[in-house]
Amino acid sequence: MGATVERYETFQILGWPPGLLGEIYAIAAASELPDQTYRGEFFLFTQRPKPKLTHGEILIDVRNAPPDILKADLDFVIEESQRQAENALIDRLTERTEEIGRPDLLGLNVSLTNFKRWSLIGCWIRDLFHTEIRQAADLTQVGTLKRYLQAMTQIKWSVHGA
Repeated sequence: MGATVERYETFQILGWPPGLLGEIYAIAAASELPDQTYRGEFFLFTQRPKPKLTHGEILIDVRNAPPDILKADLDFVIEESQRQAENALIDRLTERTEEIGRPDLLGLNVSLTNFKRWSLIGCWIRDLFHTEIRQAADLTQVGTLKRYLQAMTQIKWSVHGA
């Protein structure tokens, strides 16, 4: 870890048919590392046909880039990580529409929307993505995200009523 500055944002896809991929969430994370380098990470959580975590990371080194042409910062890295998550979602959508024989669904809008962090906690409480949240906590190198995900796994809950 050792990052001097880091941040993460959470996203959700809304308005898709629920039987397609179920609930869909993403996390985009960024760290500023020494020597004008940045690490970006994304985590894509899809519910159907079974819960799945897709993860990727990017390393951006701007030491040799002229600052008037390429200025990287955490905002840039978060946005690029979000784009990487959207690309991974397009791949999942393509796989899933082939599985169910519905190529007409390939035209769905693939645009992640920011949402409140406690929505992912709601998934935990509803017993959704437990394994995937633990995997993301193990994989991330962004300390604030790791602490958030690890804290989430400590939440205990019970459901009462019908």
